[in-house]
Amino acid sequence: MNRKKAVQSLGIFFLAMCLLTVFSRSMDSFRVAQVTAQTVTKTVLDYSVSGNGKVESSRELAVFTVPEMKVSSLNVQEGEQVKKGELLFQVDLNTLKKKRSSLMTELEQAKLTKEDADSQAKTTQEKQEEEISHARENYDQAVESADQAVAMAQQDLDLAREKLNDFYNTSESSFSGEGQSAQESEQSLLDEIYEKEKALELAFTEREKSISAARQALESASLPIEKNSTAQIQQLNVEQKQLELDQINALWQKEGKVYAPADGTVSKWNVKTGGVTSEEAAALLAKKSKNYQIRASIDSSLEKYLDVGAKAELTGPDGKKLDTQATLMSVKSNEEDAALLDLVFSVPASQIEIGENVEFELIKESKVYDSCLPLTALYEENSKYFVYVIEDADSVLGTVKKVRKISVEVEEKNETTAALKSGVLSKDQQVVVDTDREIQEGSRVRLKEE
Repeated sequence: MNRKKAVQSLGIFFLAMCLLTVFSRSMDSFRVAQVTAQTVTKTVLDYSVSGNGKVESSRELAVFTVPEMKVSSLNVQEGEQVKKGELLFQVDLNTLKKKRSSLMTELEQAKLTKEDADSQAKTTQEKQEEEISHARENYDQAVESADQAVAMAQQDLDLAREKLNDFYNTSESSFSGEGQSAQESEQSLLDEIYEKEKALELAFTEREKSISAARQALESASLPIEKNSTAQIQQLNVEQKQLELDQINALWQKEGKVYAPADGTVSKWNVKTGGVTSEEAAALLAKKSKNYQIRASIDSSLEKYLDVGAKAELTGPDGKKLDTQATLMSVKSNEEDAALLDLVFSVPASQIEIGENVEFELIKESKVYDSCLPLTALYEENSKYFVYVIEDADSVLGTVKKVRKISVEVEEKNETTAALKSGVLSKDQQVVVDTDREIQEGSRVRLKEE
């Protein structure tokens, strides 16, 4: 009997110990962090650039009209398709009539001003020609008079020398009784020659002076007239006024109505009813073509993910994905905001319409990395990264799983994935990527059941 009780007591004891062990393990499991783990994978990192843009024509026509005209009516709205010759808008006829009358007066005034300028230019030209002719006559007369003066001086000198030669040729008998008188006669003839030589030299000097003065007068008269562009300016003014009047007359003949120059879609109005036209195009007309453009703006920090020629997925205004893709054609800085980039895509016109707003998404892939993990696996401490790997360890409760901290180097990362430097983690190591509570070096963990 006692033996039976002892056996029963021993059984109860072992059962209690077993239950306590199970209970202890169960309680311990509630204190241990539940984690999700995975090994490193070989993959590429994706970078997404998305936004929305407006569909525009790649071929636009500018519709111009006479500036400073009041707009009485717009007959079509932006985004509306029109046929060639269809009425776009109309200007106020009273304003057009006043402008036409004013311009006709301005044109006549410009013509009269031009005639005055032409007449003045002609008078100035004729006056110069007359002055040149007079100066040339004076020059010829100066040359002729100076040459005559030199010739006469030369003739007088020659005559004086001839007289001296005649004196020397006189027979010796004529000097025998009057030696003193002969010497005086000779000296008188020599003095006369000297005076004639001086007179000739003076004639040459005077010749050079008079000819030089006449030449300078001729050159001065022949100088180009100071350029006066008044006539040319007035001619341009007349031509401009005539061109403006031709434009006004053309609009007047159409009763102030402006028609579509081609088939297309009105993509933009730069005027409104009651407004005034300017030198700027009144409207932009998008022509039908095989390809349209999508214009959009994004943050400039995303430029490193953009490559001209990249393909973009499109979502239409109804939220449905389009079968067609857009091609990125250009990336430029926004002229008004340096923090933005302006993008232009080319897209087939088969599934979209001008004026629609569509969403786009560009995906850029990195190179292939051998050691990639979800971004949630990364921890940071003192500006350095580390991960927790799971390892088996012995304890009083048997084999348990603990985590160990391993430092890693991040080569590249996006919003979801980190690419780590190869060789630090093996392909078999389980890395914690998610945990239900905070863990640290040596923490016990258990894997979540799938």
